[in-house]
Amino acid sequence: MSNRPFGYETLPVVIDHPGHRDLSGARPNDSMSWGEEVQFRKVRADLDRVIQANRVTLDSPQVGETPQTYERRVIRDLMPHATSYSPMKLDKLPAELFRDIKRTVVAEAMQAPARRGELVPITFRDAVGRQTTEFEGRMSCWMGQFRGPALATGICIDGRPQRF
Repeated sequence: MSNRPFGYETLPVVIDHPGHRDLSGARPNDSMSWGEEVQFRKVRADLDRVIQANRVTLDSPQVGETPQTYERRVIRDLMPHATSYSPMKLDKLPAELFRDIKRTVVAEAMQAPARRGELVPITFRDAVGRQTTEFEGRMSCWMGQFRGPALATGICIDGRPQRF
């Protein structure tokens, strides 16, 4: 019997978007239980589309950080991409106020690629493991190259030439 891996071990590794890279720092993953890790992954999954659309790279959850404080830190990192709020400390805000701020920041940050005039790929995996890429932003970023000049024709309606 050979020592070559078989099954899922031979599949190529697909590196996800840069937002999935964890930067250096204290990594609580070694000391975290499965239940605690699931809560952090849920926060990350809920905000993943916004993170990718704005190309934000985040630190991993730090030692002593709860899922709520991690979520507040992620939203604070997304605030520069929103128009209504400038970055501020969200640690002491009541939950209801934070929920409203989060909703606004996420909605405005998802519109940031269109405001910047760019088309951004968002890559995710479905439950089966298929990798899918969607794009967020202005369609004119890639469709503009196919646009032709407007043509004036000899068709006149009410004495004015029409454009088609």
